[in-house]
Amino acid sequence: MEGKTGMYDVAEICRFHGVEAAVLCPGSRCAPLTLAFTRTEGIRCLSVVDERSAAFIALGMAETTGKPVVLVCTSGTAVLNFGPALAEAFYRRVPLVVLTADRPQRLVGQQDGQTMEQPGVYTNFIRAAYRLDGDIATDAELAFLHRTVNAALIQAQGAAPGPVHINISFEEPLYRLAEQASPARCIRLLKTPAGIRSLLRSVPHSRWMVLVGSRKKSAVENELLQRLGGSVPVLSEAVSNLWGEHTVPNANEVMRTALPAEKESLAPEVLVTVGEGIVSKQLKIFLRAHKPKFHLHIDPAGELIDTYQSLTHVLAVPPSEAFEAIAEHTATVADAAFLAGWKQSSQSTAGRVDALVAGMDFGDMRAMDFIARHIPPGVIVHVANSMPVRYLNLFSSLLPADTEVFCNRGTSGIDGSISTAVGNGAGSGKPVWVITGDLSFQYDGNALWNGLVSADMRILIVNNSGGGIFRLIEGPSSVPELTERFEVRTQSSARHKAAQYGLDYVAAASAPELEAAWTSFAAPGANARILEIYTDPLVNETVFKSFQQKLSITI
Repeated sequence: MEGKTGMYDVAEICRFHGVEAAVLCPGSRCAPLTLAFTRTEGIRCLSVVDERSAAFIALGMAETTGKPVVLVCTSGTAVLNFGPALAEAFYRRVPLVVLTADRPQRLVGQQDGQTMEQPGVYTNFIRAAYRLDGDIATDAELAFLHRTVNAALIQAQGAAPGPVHINISFEEPLYRLAEQASPARCIRLLKTPAGIRSLLRSVPHSRWMVLVGSRKKSAVENELLQRLGGSVPVLSEAVSNLWGEHTVPNANEVMRTALPAEKESLAPEVLVTVGEGIVSKQLKIFLRAHKPKFHLHIDPAGELIDTYQSLTHVLAVPPSEAFEAIAEHTATVADAAFLAGWKQSSQSTAGRVDALVAGMDFGDMRAMDFIARHIPPGVIVHVANSMPVRYLNLFSSLLPADTEVFCNRGTSGIDGSISTAVGNGAGSGKPVWVITGDLSFQYDGNALWNGLVSADMRILIVNNSGGGIFRLIEGPSSVPELTERFEVRTQSSARHKAAQYGLDYVAAASAPELEAAWTSFAAPGANARILEIYTDPLVNETVFKSFQQKLSITI
């Protein structure tokens, strides 16, 4: 992208959020910002040479108008001179938006002119701090800029208003702005059901989709989501804790099977998201490539979560209130053909998956299919990260409707899954069934020594002798160091840990052995139990890649 792309967007987003004035301090490094604000209609620009005085002038304007005022300065010690006024604004709760220009990080500390460590200089006297690279090269970087500037403006005018800081580094040349290719993406925060209903009435589109991420189970919310599912596609995963006839539980596989023209027909015009992150990589790729015209994210805390780089509105209300309003609206405007297309794709894909799994050799996938079909009702399932959660997603429609699934998806690490599951049991009083790989289990085996494991806990270990996921994803699977450096093949067994901590233990290495072991493993007893299922990593690789190929698209 030629020139300084995105700086007009910064000014436009500021104007959208109520900025009517900008105080500009002369300097060369801040030229892209100075030019952008000067050329943006609707923003009054004042030039003040002394940065210390400029900041107090901005403070005076903001406290009388009640609207945020922008402050711009060049790099170096000019940044420090804003400090006294920002401290005053912080304690007075006056909204200021401080945009400090910076040199590229590689020049800091290298005796280059007007360089110093600028991020963090206002730490104790601002509501939030952000960093941006002013030299935008990709659409993803532009989306990040949009989210960051919107977040800063919303934060400055939050429940406790105050100054926010965005530090923006620029490469030379500095005086050539790229023309704005399209309007900046301005994100609106809505805090009331009335505001949401007003928004819905203004949305002129009929192809709606609801995507439910990781979340705790809620009977009230699930009932409303099922109602919504009668009008629009409601996509879910195992970690969504949402089951029912009006949900699409296999969107990841639908994306694997869909041809380009089919993907176009499945793309939403309006996307509604709720909950935390999703597991499906294919769905993320699809939604980032087929951006909706409106993306409404439901989050009572009002955070700007822009996973799909298309966020337009944050609905800062309880999910049930948002679902109620959306269900009322979509019942009359939703495109029935769009819903039918998603349901047809989901059903046909599910049939293909069932047929493929039935003909597979025994391995991780067949084992997880069996587990999902035999999990009893009324239990908590804690699933470990890496392949276990991905396989559980594949078979999530087989789980009992009252299952509650937990997974450490905040950072998606393999550590701590057994300990968290022990805590799930201690906190809920319900039986907990753990599904884990051998590395996750061994990594967190110390969870068993605390004497907190209840007798009704059941631990299912799919032991494929190491990090099986590295054989199944692009990159590590193609390098000669796979076995030694990535997969790190191990010959571990949970038998000794089970004996050490007083857990019953049973093992299986084939479909008949798994079926035979299940009855005693699942039955009530005086001790917690481990069922270790041994699989061959080479068979798993062959089976999984064949499965991918027959679904016509790579992971």
